[in-house]
Amino acid sequence: MSQAAPRVWFLNRFAYPDFSATSVLLSDLASALAQQFRVTVVAGDAAYRDGDGAAAPLPMLPYRIARVPVPARAGRLGQYRAYLAGARAALRQGMRPGDVVVALTDPPLLGALVAGLVHRKGGRLIQWWQDVFPDIATAYYLPRPVGNLVNRMTAIGLQYSLRHARHVVISAQMRDRIAQRLNTDAIRIIENWVPSDRADPLDADPAPLRRALDLGEALVLMYSGNLGRVHDTEAVISLARAVSATPGIVLLVQGAGAGMDRLKAVVNSEQLARVQIRGYVPSQDLPSWLRLADLHVVSLRRHMDGLSYPSKLYPVLQAGRPVLCLGDPHGELAGRVRDQRIGWVAESPRAFVAALAAGRPSRDALDAAGHRSRVLFEQLDLYRSAVEAWADCIEQARQGESCGR
Repeated sequence: MSQAAPRVWFLNRFAYPDFSATSVLLSDLASALAQQFRVTVVAGDAAYRDGDGAAAPLPMLPYRIARVPVPARAGRLGQYRAYLAGARAALRQGMRPGDVVVALTDPPLLGALVAGLVHRKGGRLIQWWQDVFPDIATAYYLPRPVGNLVNRMTAIGLQYSLRHARHVVISAQMRDRIAQRLNTDAIRIIENWVPSDRADPLDADPAPLRRALDLGEALVLMYSGNLGRVHDTEAVISLARAVSATPGIVLLVQGAGAGMDRLKAVVNSEQLARVQIRGYVPSQDLPSWLRLADLHVVSLRRHMDGLSYPSKLYPVLQAGRPVLCLGDPHGELAGRVRDQRIGWVAESPRAFVAALAAGRPSRDALDAAGHRSRVLFEQLDLYRSAVEAWADCIEQARQGESCGR
């Protein structure tokens, strides 16, 4: 890449070869944008998690990673402070007027915390919202009246600190939330995507895995990925209890997250049958796991619509499998599942499992919904669309335009 090419900085606590969700997305995007921009990713030197799924280091990346020291044993807040200090130092030393800085949301509110520096250095800031803080934390930890007050007070500060920023969000309800909170229309929706190097699940044969897990002819429900604070852990637990009481149906859970320990504790203490829990599946095995399921569970806690969006939906669509939505029946995720006829919305997991055991929906209906999932995935063309939209948004920011659409 020419030294004269426009320069773009990405700020995120994790980067390649870490295999956290934001790290994988960021690596994908940075690699593609490096064809027309000089891209630098500023990341910490601590891993999000270790495990069999870690990516093997590549001999060369088309973009530069600037590592800043983040003590592994400093605790969450200590790591946030260390990363922020390192990221600000990297920008102070390396930024030039006209550079574009894209801040993700790890640490939370990262864009607001570097906005003044970016503006003083003559740069352009884009806040890439994967999650909306502090709203997620207040919704999870505080009574709603108190949380609403904290959110309103924070919004006043964010309106000022992000007054020069552009915003990229991952869903329509998130756009509406940010527009209302920050009183801005400089917002573009760019959905997340499936990692570009992931093998197509349609090429995978799940039969050997089904035999290895001794599933026989059981109907397989699967929860795959993070079970975090934005997800409805209690609904997943209710689903597990219902499956345990229903012969012929199995629930497979693979992943991690804040809710996984509680799910494991309930499964163990109540000795729930036909519920299997394991850690993250190695990336090379994931296509077979995705195809193995007859129905994939995608969950979002009530009141979290507009604050987050479950990107685990997209691998399910790619795998051509139907979706069981556990969440707000009036939310954006549920609306998409119903409108596109790619699955079902269950207000009562127990009632849904009972109906499933009685053949409603039938295997044919599950297959038809799975086919529509794959068709939708191909229509969305998420990765190509995201790269084009990001390149356009960055160029508009460089020209001083809003990049909203």
